[in-house]
Amino acid sequence: MKTRYVLVLAGALLMPAAFAADTAVAPAAPAPVAMPPDPLEEPQVQQELKLTEQQRQQVQAIHKEAKAKHEAIRAETQSRVRAVLTPEQNKQLEQRRMQHQEKRMQQMDKREQKLEKRQEKMKQRHDKMQQHQQSGNL
Repeated sequence: MKTRYVLVLAGALLMPAAFAADTAVAPAAPAPVAMPPDPLEEPQVQQELKLTEQQRQQVQAIHKEAKAKHEAIRAETQSRVRAVLTPEQNKQLEQRRMQHQEKRMQQMDKREQKLEKRQEKMKQRHDKMQQHQQSGNL
């Protein structure tokens, strides 16, 4: 039962990526390629590798520094690109960004509602199974 719950939960967590791929607005330029997460960020991997506390802290510091650098580069890039655009183009870009953000929030709300419905169904099934087991055990 736990395995089934984990699989359903994992599927629910992965669904946003699938929906985002289907509904995303095509950007004018290719989207930046996101780096896959470092496995060392996962506590399970850290335990398997038997990292010391010092190693964990060093890895965390490296990731924190890399994230800060990435955010700084992204902010600088956006600033430079916006400097090239006209005020009207900047306004249009901002409107498009806001529309995309609103659409994304609506999608997230819908997914959350679906997840809540699934969780309720799973709870009902679980309760029903427990009732069945208890009635069979009596």
